[in-house]
Amino acid sequence: MKPEKVPADVWMEVFGHINHPPTLLNVSLASKAFRDFAFRTLHRHLIWRKPQDVVISLPVFTANPGLHVYVRTLRVGVSTLPEPLGGFIVDETGVIMQRTAGEITSIDHTRLNKSLRYYSSESSSLFANRALHDSMIDRITGFINLENLTFYNVIFTFQHFTLLHALPQLRKLHVEFCIFPLRSRTPILDHSTLPLTDLTMVNLRRRLIDWNDGNHVTVEEDVTHILTLATAYNLRSLRVDSTADVFRYVFRANSWDNRPPPYTIPAHLERLYVQRKQVFPGKIQPMFPGEGTFPDNYCFQFLWRAPSIRTLSLCTYTDLHRSPPADALPHLHHYAGQVESAVPMSQGRPVEALALTFGQDVRQGISALSAVGQHFPELKMLSLLMKEWEHEVIHVVSHQFKKLRRLKIVFELGGPSEDMVVSLGPEYFILMPELHTVQIFPAPDNGSRKPAHPEHLFDPSFDSIEEELQNLVIPWNRFCPTLREVQLMAGWVMNRGFEGNAWKMSKVDEYDTLEDFRY
Repeated sequence: MKPEKVPADVWMEVFGHINHPPTLLNVSLASKAFRDFAFRTLHRHLIWRKPQDVVISLPVFTANPGLHVYVRTLRVGVSTLPEPLGGFIVDETGVIMQRTAGEITSIDHTRLNKSLRYYSSESSSLFANRALHDSMIDRITGFINLENLTFYNVIFTFQHFTLLHALPQLRKLHVEFCIFPLRSRTPILDHSTLPLTDLTMVNLRRRLIDWNDGNHVTVEEDVTHILTLATAYNLRSLRVDSTADVFRYVFRANSWDNRPPPYTIPAHLERLYVQRKQVFPGKIQPMFPGEGTFPDNYCFQFLWRAPSIRTLSLCTYTDLHRSPPADALPHLHHYAGQVESAVPMSQGRPVEALALTFGQDVRQGISALSAVGQHFPELKMLSLLMKEWEHEVIHVVSHQFKKLRRLKIVFELGGPSEDMVVSLGPEYFILMPELHTVQIFPAPDNGSRKPAHPEHLFDPSFDSIEEELQNLVIPWNRFCPTLREVQLMAGWVMNRGFEGNAWKMSKVDEYDTLEDFRY
């Protein structure tokens, strides 16, 4: 079939699988026939980190009517600064001006000014002027097919809340390092009507009431108007940390009377990720009231009232001696948490996959893992995060979890020797005949999400890292016919299509600490 005979929507589907923007740009410049398809695909995913990005992007949509319908993903890091606050302001033409602060009299502006001074480690932050910011919001409102929206380091205004209710196809929303206006200054909107299916709220900020000595600050605690996004009726996945305690402030059930909670848990919520607040170098991240005990009993009471949950990731479970109520979490299939919490949280439930974190005492963790094996011998996936490598863990896993399809072990210190790696297949993996994925590697340094790509693992005499890794797993080929994926380094992974096929290596550009529970 000639290219011109292929329907346009088919070409858009083809170009949608090209995830490398430079390639799409080259196609749009080199081929007149495919220019429009490549150009539209380039604008499916937008990133507006600073006001200048918006200045460049808005005229493109004005000059290309209809382009807005192709936008699917947007990441925004642009804010406006209300007068009379001073700062570096970018206008609609991209010109940067320094606006001198005027007399700040209102409580609203006073608190925002204190907050920006407290949180900002960069004195040269750029803000859009009001006209540019309004144009940006108007343009986003026109992205009628937008599915995935991220706000990062944004000063929310009433416009942002209204915007969320103007996007009919919005399914995924990520909010991080954002500051919010007073609840009394925002429109009263029913977030339960939103079509969201996937919501992440982490590292939310509070506005300062008093700075005190700079080390001890008083903040506005009420951010319920953003936390109630978690009530979206069709929500399937929710990820929060201690700064977004929806369990305490939204779904809280009173223990002293029989009144129902003011908000209803979404009926189809399947995946809940309760994580620790991630600390970033150079970021001001104070401890807010209630964070020190998170997750607390409000979280657990929420869990016992959410029967639809299938995947639960819990950063800590303090009461290891008390199991959940017998009728709680009846559909739990995947659990991530402390290794000691696996049995009390998962026992009596149809759990197929576990992602477990060891404490400082690796030997104690191995003992707890043995207890897990006694309760879950039919487990299909096991992921372990260890402070230090201990070879005995392989012995425990291979003898107690013989039905595994996927095994992942990530460690921070040490590691198996070259001889140990070679022996894994014939001595241990052979005991797990259904195993198709093995991932055993050290975590990237300093908690980085960008893994290194060294030229060798053990032996620098090999011509390439691919040759060395292929050589290491030669003994595995005979004893592990079902293996299809092997990862021995965070930055490299090997795959093969079938037994006897050659292993092909590919680069891993980003290390994700969150378990996807694929098996």
